[in-house]
Amino acid sequence: IAAFAASCTESQEPDPAIDIEFLSQSPLFPGAAYEITDLELSFHVVEFHPFGDKYVIAGFDGFVVTDHDFNVLTEFKDDLITHKVLTYGGVALVATNRGLFQINASVEVKKILEVPITDLEIDGSGRLLFVQGLGELSKEKQEPANIHILNLQEQSSEFFTDPTDSLNTFLNQIEIAADGTIWALGSEHTIFQFRAGEMIQRFSNETLDILPDMEIYTGQGLLEVEGNTVYYATDNVHEKRVVRYDGAWDLFLRVDVTGFLELYQQDLISSHTRDVEIIGDEVWLGYRDGIIRSSGDEFTIVQDPNLLDMGIDKIYPFDDGRMVFILNQRQIAEVRPGL
Repeated sequence: IAAFAASCTESQEPDPAIDIEFLSQSPLFPGAAYEITDLELSFHVVEFHPFGDKYVIAGFDGFVVTDHDFNVLTEFKDDLITHKVLTYGGVALVATNRGLFQINASVEVKKILEVPITDLEIDGSGRLLFVQGLGELSKEKQEPANIHILNLQEQSSEFFTDPTDSLNTFLNQIEIAADGTIWALGSEHTIFQFRAGEMIQRFSNETLDILPDMEIYTGQGLLEVEGNTVYYATDNVHEKRVVRYDGAWDLFLRVDVTGFLELYQQDLISSHTRDVEIIGDEVWLGYRDGIIRSSGDEFTIVQDPNLLDMGIDKIYPFDDGRMVFILNQRQIAEVRPGL
């Protein structure tokens, strides 16, 4: 896989100071309507999720519920960190390090579970699965990580995985494939594969060189599943890397950050990857200076002139083609293609 490959369209408004063959300074969505909302938030945003005719926007120190014009309907403030927002059975669920909160259709907020939660997903049979995080306790004071089933009506939970089967790690993220396989991301870039509550495979750099080495990649990666294909994105000061599992692991994308800086003298791709999404047949990586989009054998750095100087923290695609971006952890941009 080539570290640099041309795949960009001609810029509409190129910066004459930058001449890089695979850098596009054209809009991501030509002819689309871009709107940077005037919603003023007092916290850093990390999650966005539609909730009927409303949106839930959450992050550090609280969350808000807005209408589709981004008018705030209710605001909840607390000393918390949001890890996930999803909707289930007519309510919105906000998973945080201080417990699980429920928002009903009347935008009333209620805490329904006290345990810290790092991720929350719905499996193919409609069950709510979550992984318990560290919260305010040290690792020495908590049980080894497991996946739990949440009973929303009884506001209780039970083990989905075998509690005696220690993974020797704490889980940060779970994703569910189309065939029901559960993929879980642990600390130190360890990835687990579960079926029917049983861990069937464990992948790490100790046995698979293609996965990141913890001594080099010190941060947490990002796991994304499309169908039955798994993508894992990581980065460090030297490179950005996306590996893929589709029956076997392979290197999907590698961007040589050090080589880029030496060749072009441009600090465009050295910041950490903030989000990874599958858009059509491409992988999109959001980062400080724009988006890296790739189909695997080539990539394009896209600096959308409508979103310049705004780091892409979260990419949320809608089924109707609209797109919402969280920018600089404070602002919301809505893009409506074809208008």
